[in-house]
Amino acid sequence: GLPHPESAGLRLARVGAAVLALALGGALTPPLALAHEYWLVPSAYRAAAGDTLAIAAFVGTGFRGEKKPYAPTRAVRFTVHGAKVRDLRPVGVNGDLTWARFITDDGGGSMVAYESGFVPIELEAPEFDAYLALEGLDAPLQARKRLGAKEGKGRERYARCPKTWIAGTAAADAKRVLVPVGLPIEVVPLDDPATARPLRVRVLFQGK
Repeated sequence: GLPHPESAGLRLARVGAAVLALALGGALTPPLALAHEYWLVPSAYRAAAGDTLAIAAFVGTGFRGEKKPYAPTRAVRFTVHGAKVRDLRPVGVNGDLTWARFITDDGGGSMVAYESGFVPIELEAPEFDAYLALEGLDAPLQARKRLGAKEGKGRERYARCPKTWIAGTAAADAKRVLVPVGLPIEVVPLDDPATARPLRVRVLFQGK
């Protein structure tokens, strides 16, 4: 099960994944029957120095879904950003539903980030066009009509780049959550997500 939805970390995860679903999912994720949201879930959303945390990934809709197994061949980046940056890819086991376990550096908070490689998909024309309409991708839909591709298969590729924040116990821990980690598309809070009402964020694409 998922942690209580009012936890600070999950609130940020919801905001981040929701914005990513708009900015990234519309053009880069599988359509219709396949889920649009993909997010990381830590075993706890607050941790002190020396705590052991586990990370899993979920896919679903409305932030309800199922765990996805770790695939090392898909992982371009899988890091935890605390007092230092550590690569989690070597500790992940292929097919494991727990992607990684790590011990926190300190009580200053940790950001876990993941980036996958691109995967191509191909869909029959009616399904692909319905997907474009559902996602509001009017320009590609109109381009297909102009090119006479209404009966042609649709092809695209998608990648994933979620991250999740694990708050710390130190008063200054919020500073880390404000720092971009360098994902291709990234939601960066402008305030402490544990206290900000409303929470302001900036969306970066290729660092801009």
